[in-house]
Amino acid sequence: MTSIQIHEFSTGIRPQINADGSWVSLGFTGQYMNVTINAIPHAVERSIANKEFAVAEGAFGDQPAVIGRVVLDSTTSDWSVVAVVSRGQDEKGRSASFYRYFLCEGRDNLLNIVLWMEEYERKNQCKPVFNPSETKVLGQATPFNAQNTSYPPKELLQNSTSTPIIINSDKRYSLQQINASAAALANGQPVAWAFNAEALEKPLSFIVIQAASERAYQILQRAAANTPKVQTPLVVDEQALKSAIKSLMGSSTVKPEVVGIIAEALSNKQVNQQYWENLFDGQGAINAIRQKIYSPQMVRLLTLRTLIIPQKLGEYLDWLEIKNNANKRDLNSNITCSLEFQANLIPTLPDSSIVQNNLNYLFKQIEVYNPPANVLDNIGDYCLDKLHNRELALLYYRFAIYFTARTNKNNVISDKLFKKAFSNSRGQENVFGRTVYSEQYRRDQGESDVPKHIVIVFVLLSFFLGGLGGFVLSEMTREPQTATNNAKTPPDAVGTDMSQPSNPNNNLNITASNNNQITPIPKGKKQKDAFDKFEKVTIPVINKIINDLDKQEKSLPDGVTRLNIIAALKETLGNSNLNESVLDSSIEPIPELKNDWINTIYSYQLQKQPNQPAKAEGYILPTGNVIKSLKQDVEKNLKKTSIPVAPLGN
Repeated sequence: MTSIQIHEFSTGIRPQINADGSWVSLGFTGQYMNVTINAIPHAVERSIANKEFAVAEGAFGDQPAVIGRVVLDSTTSDWSVVAVVSRGQDEKGRSASFYRYFLCEGRDNLLNIVLWMEEYERKNQCKPVFNPSETKVLGQATPFNAQNTSYPPKELLQNSTSTPIIINSDKRYSLQQINASAAALANGQPVAWAFNAEALEKPLSFIVIQAASERAYQILQRAAANTPKVQTPLVVDEQALKSAIKSLMGSSTVKPEVVGIIAEALSNKQVNQQYWENLFDGQGAINAIRQKIYSPQMVRLLTLRTLIIPQKLGEYLDWLEIKNNANKRDLNSNITCSLEFQANLIPTLPDSSIVQNNLNYLFKQIEVYNPPANVLDNIGDYCLDKLHNRELALLYYRFAIYFTARTNKNNVISDKLFKKAFSNSRGQENVFGRTVYSEQYRRDQGESDVPKHIVIVFVLLSFFLGGLGGFVLSEMTREPQTATNNAKTPPDAVGTDMSQPSNPNNNLNITASNNNQITPIPKGKKQKDAFDKFEKVTIPVINKIINDLDKQEKSLPDGVTRLNIIAALKETLGNSNLNESVLDSSIEPIPELKNDWINTIYSYQLQKQPNQPAKAEGYILPTGNVIKSLKQDVEKNLKKTSIPVAPLGN
């Protein structure tokens, strides 16, 4: 028979012991008393702080409540913990709850603590309640011979349809039976039960609850029905999360250890979007939106909320009144407060796959809000001049360039904005996979038609990307060499890596074939035909494939954007360095870029028909096997990807 060690500790008070042995509390000390274990496990302390053993204040019965649960600990072993909760008084006669905790290492020892308690009750005619008159010695646990057999009442299991099972007081079960029933119904989850309970802080966190009275039964039933169904994930320290959020709200100074708590929760798949929403709303986010509350604390809170829940982006930008700043020279104080907070977050947030995964979702929202371009430009200027944060400024400038180019047929950017983002450029750069040109570059090329300034930009997307330090910034601002290999890396480029080609969709898990050897199309008639038909035949066919897939939302993963489709097309053809600017039928393609596409298409056709090289033509007809095969291959690659819509995956 195995002997186990049962430790204990109690609520810390300054007791006044009367002559008859009764006692009153002169105040709580904030420390535990009568501790027998050398160090109370951190997971147990956090479970208590998160009110997982708490009875509702004011709900007292004559008999003590007993609460048992398994506390998980990811760093060491799990713990079986039973709390005996009894009523006491202070010197003024006011009632309060006092807790005596019993714990044993391992998740299978709740039964043994219960058996020991029943043995104690038989000997002492009462449960082991809170008693400051008893003196416990540190390191002296209570030994007990362990048992592992207990059987639940059949009627409880047969009548259970959902948890928590709340048992009325007219049906009395023993502690053993309550524990056995909870264990039988746990279904892989940690066992949790309450015995003789009047009211509980978190009723939905229990599997079985034995009500102390008819009144208690009604209270518990209503509480379970009215409690929001979003419960704290079992491995999350909710109080620590709330404290971290409050710390970030309260000051523009960002502490890395505070951010670490939030980053850890972000990596937890059990923490879903609804839980985050409830957490932020509990700190005042929803009231700030509805009532237009613009304190610095609320600005920081909602900025953090939008980082974690990107679906709130449009609501956040509306609340910040971004569009109302279109005709103003200076940014309003709420925007600058948000920017200061963003700049302070950058060096503290670790690289995170959460934001990488959210990238596609954020891109899909680009056209929804449509903020003015001059506001975005002003934000970049503020980041550079006031915050002295060149990384954040460059990212804003380059997003302005990228989204301006998306609606500009010639991909031409004003010289002023272009120079802000690329101070030492020759005038042609690749921004997030799109080739853009300065006005001066186009003039030098004989291009006189410079389009008007476009207003479709995306103001705060860069927060979510730049806010996670070097990861997204280094990936998204990477500037590949052009096909002519003449482009130079501007010295102000942040996090660039010229050794790898640019891919604006690095989060796509597409099977790449960039290492495949591209076979040039033979010179002569075949090459001439491919060049002649490129603009007339090949470009319209490729654009049709892209457009068809862009409309084909139901059969593709959530979050797929046009950018993803273009990236998948390049990877399918076997050359991620292809420049999509040639697909714009309104401009004459640069011969070198056009040649890349023709050779790549020719190589793709050779690979698809290795035994019929004569059928590889370097161009794609609107009918036939090539267009059908290419579209199917691109679609297949897209379906292999994982593009979650939410920031938190569950």
